[in-house]
Amino acid sequence: AARLVESEARYRMLAENSHDVIWTLDIASRRYTYVSPSVTGMCGYLPEEVVGQALDSRLTPESAERVAREVDQRLRRIAAGDKTASVVISELEQICKGGEIISTEIVSSYLLDAEGVAHTILGITRNVSERKAAELALRETNRQLHARIEEIGRLQVALQELAVRDSLT
Repeated sequence: AARLVESEARYRMLAENSHDVIWTLDIASRRYTYVSPSVTGMCGYLPEEVVGQALDSRLTPESAERVAREVDQRLRRIAAGDKTASVVISELEQICKGGEIISTEIVSSYLLDAEGVAHTILGITRNVSERKAAELALRETNRQLHARIEEIGRLQVALQELAVRDSLT
C-alpha cells in the first residue's frame, strides 16, 4: 500500500509539473477525463473547465474535422489488429480561452483493454507556435534567397554577353 501511494504521488508530480499538457480522453464519449494543470499556462483554461468537454470543443473547425477522421481511422486499424495504429503524432490548431489560436503537437496513445479494444486516449500536447513561426520565417528567407540566386544568374548571363559582345566590335 505504501509503494502504491508513493507511485501515485510520483506520477501525479510528473503530470502536474510538466510544461506539456497531459490528458486522457474517453473514446466512447470523446470527452476529456483528465487534464493536467499546465493547460492553464498553455491555453488559459483551468483543468476543471476542460474535463468533461468534447474533444473538438477547443479545436479550430479544420483541426476538429481532421482529428475526428483520424480517431475513426485509428480505431478501425486497431480493431483490425494493426499494432502500429495505437500511437500517433499530429499537429492541430487549438483555440485558447482568450480566443487566440496556437499550433500544437500532440502525441496520442490509444490504451487497450484486455480484449484489445481501445477505450482511452492518453495524450501529451505541446505548444509549437514559436517553432511554426520560425519555420515560416525560414521558408520565407529561403524563398528570398532563391529569388536572389536566380537574379544573380541572370546578371551573370548578361555580364557574359557584354564581355563577348563589346559595343565597339
